[in-house]
Amino acid sequence: MDTGRRDSNIMLTKRVKRQGFVILDYQQRFKGAFIQLALWIKQGKLKSKEDIKQGIDNAPDAFFRMLEGKNNGKQLVKLADIDHKLNTTPNWVGRLLISKWFPSNYLINKLS
Repeated sequence: MDTGRRDSNIMLTKRVKRQGFVILDYQQRFKGAFIQLALWIKQGKLKSKEDIKQGIDNAPDAFFRMLEGKNNGKQLVKLADIDHKLNTTPNWVGRLLISKWFPSNYLINKLS
């Protein structure tokens, strides 16, 4: 029995172009994209939803909710609150980029 993909005819008749995407090909544009995304968050144009389950015991439930499409937004499992004394991650960078006084428009124009 002949098996395999069957989308070739549709791609041909609809003139669909299929092309791979490698994000590292656009590495030089990361800074500009980061600033543009921060601007959209600040302007309220880009919003995210999170569906958070509490505790490791709920991880299997969260996983199956995600597989079944029952989650409302990004499915997360919160294990514990962050102890900022122990966490040395520079979280201020993200807060800086979306603050109302950060010159996002100016930087976007300079990087474009």
